[in-house]
Amino acid sequence: MNLDYDYADLLMKGVDYKQCDDYTLVAKKENLIIAVVNDGAGSRQHSYLGAEYLAKAAKKVIFAQPELVNQAKDEKDDIDPLISNIHKTWCRKIAFAIDNLEDKEGVFATTFNLLVLNLDTNLGFSFQLGDGYQIRLNSASKINSAADKQTGGITKLLPGHNGEFANTTLFLNLRKRLAEVQKRTFSLEENLGFIIGSDGLDGLLMNQNKVDQNNLVYLMNQFLNNDLQKLIPKLKIFIRHERSQGHYGDDVGAVFIIRNFTNSEEEEDNNEN
Repeated sequence: MNLDYDYADLLMKGVDYKQCDDYTLVAKKENLIIAVVNDGAGSRQHSYLGAEYLAKAAKKVIFAQPELVNQAKDEKDDIDPLISNIHKTWCRKIAFAIDNLEDKEGVFATTFNLLVLNLDTNLGFSFQLGDGYQIRLNSASKINSAADKQTGGITKLLPGHNGEFANTTLFLNLRKRLAEVQKRTFSLEENLGFIIGSDGLDGLLMNQNKVDQNNLVYLMNQFLNNDLQKLIPKLKIFIRHERSQGHYGDDVGAVFIIRNFTNSEEEEDNNEN
């Protein structure tokens, strides 16, 4: 089957923050879709730039050298060429953009949360360092509970984890952290959609249980029952309401990717003819 996907991103600044340290990016080139949600460590001077430039570096490298994606390995303690090239491009972007850059470890600290879909091979590639998360929705399953993230076909591809300084995880000049990037390869065939998020979305929507409505169920039902052009505004309204009640006020960054069955079936019919 020739798969096709629709996608959109959501980015909202936290209640008490001067600037948004999350950064989202989703783009498609030929048969590759990339989604990035990075979270800069707000206590660091240029972390918001670190998050943005790292996302743009990933896009530049992957679209220029797509063969590196297929060479990614799942082995631990191994820096594959894709991650190494993204890191080098990130460093060049920062050095070019900032005059009189001081060599201070952590000043651009950010998490790294990348998903790549290869529609030619029907494979997905996941990369993560930090406390962001990725979830996928199994097309054959029903949504039941957020208490068990495996229930109802909702699977956390990668567990979130904290770095040495809260969500400060990837430093400009700390190459040893590159070996800690978690990598996964998986088939796209059984997946209806994906959500890539920062800890802000996780804290706001996924960890709060209500008496009659679980927030994960709410989020997923909004995801499945609305096209993405309607979903994003509805989620923004929901987030504003939650914040007005004094709930979680962190930056919120997320990318939503959902299977487009109409386009997939039409393309398959055209190929058969």
